[in-house]
Amino acid sequence: MHLAQAIGLREVRCLSPLLRQPSDTRAVGVFGMGAIGLLEQPLSAEELLGHTRRVLGTPVLRHNAVCRPVIERVAVVGGAGMDYYQAAVASGADALI
Repeated sequence: MHLAQAIGLREVRCLSPLLRQPSDTRAVGVFGMGAIGLLEQPLSAEELLGHTRRVLGTPVLRHNAVCRPVIERVAVVGGAGMDYYQAAVASGADALI
């Protein structure tokens, strides 16, 4: 199952679409790195952290300081996703997982 599905995001699209060639700026489509979508309903940061812990089956999640009181648009990237932080910000993400 894809992480975006597991968290329950809707209207999911690719966060950073792959390009055909470095000089070609037309996106191929749904292939690329990460995903971004909307939660079914806005959550507080603590609610999102709790939901994510339950979905991933882990008792602990490390996180940075909470910047937004309400989170609706969430970006997800597997592995070391900080390379995609700027893409998440540019896409309007309230949180990056």
